[in-house]
Amino acid sequence: MPNPKEIFLEVIGAKLIHAKWAGQSHEAFKQLANTSKGDAAEEFIKQYAEALGFKAEKNVKRLGDWDVKINDKKFEVVCY
Repeated sequence: MPNPKEIFLEVIGAKLIHAKWAGQSHEAFKQLANTSKGDAAEEFIKQYAEALGFKAEKNVKRLGDWDVKINDKKFEVVCY
């Protein structure tokens, strides 16, 4: 009879971060949940725009048609 625990652990193991990312600079990013990746990307874009001298703000709404506004232009951040 198949062991459901073994099957489940095998499935999880297949979904773990690939070894190619181990020790790489983006390893922590690859390990984030998708929502956290999006949050990190939005914050990065905001901070980078500010560092370049632009006025930038994040949308306070979780769901909306834009994520970051830079110099009053709205942008949707897409992260893969």
